[in-house]
Amino acid sequence: MAILNVILRVFLCAGITGVAYWRLGGTTWVLTLPLWGLALARPLVDAGFQLPALIRRLATLGWEGRYTEFDGVRVRTFVVGQELRMAASDVDAILGWRATPTGRRAHRLRLGGHFGGPPATYPVWTLIALLEGDLSPTARRFRHWLEREVHRPHQLRQQRDAGRP
Repeated sequence: MAILNVILRVFLCAGITGVAYWRLGGTTWVLTLPLWGLALARPLVDAGFQLPALIRRLATLGWEGRYTEFDGVRVRTFVVGQELRMAASDVDAILGWRATPTGRRAHRLRLGGHFGGPPATYPVWTLIALLEGDLSPTARRFRHWLEREVHRPHQLRQQRDAGRP
């Protein structure tokens, strides 16, 4: 909205400057410079104050979903329909599922991985079910974190939203 405001003001000032140049001669356009300053000062100052927020937004534009953090590692989470999913590359890095491309493909197929467009994702509830049998300390802590910090809050949010009219 602010950009449209600036564009309209620029066109208005350019039109007035053009008419002054055409009617009064080549040197009279200088007299319209204060008009440019008055018309553009406020929107440009407002845009300057909005610039830090825009920079923060652009920095996280690649993260289309939310993200959470497990042991200092960002884990991207996405809501697909009613299902909460996690970026496969983030989960693979945490659990060490980097063996071979065929091994990763087997994990993804077993977990119901989604391959349609980047990034590939795992459903959270199937990750929890799969990790129940894994006794490694990292897998146990990750499963506990998934249940407590990711899956349960998502369920509570769904229940709360379902109760709204």
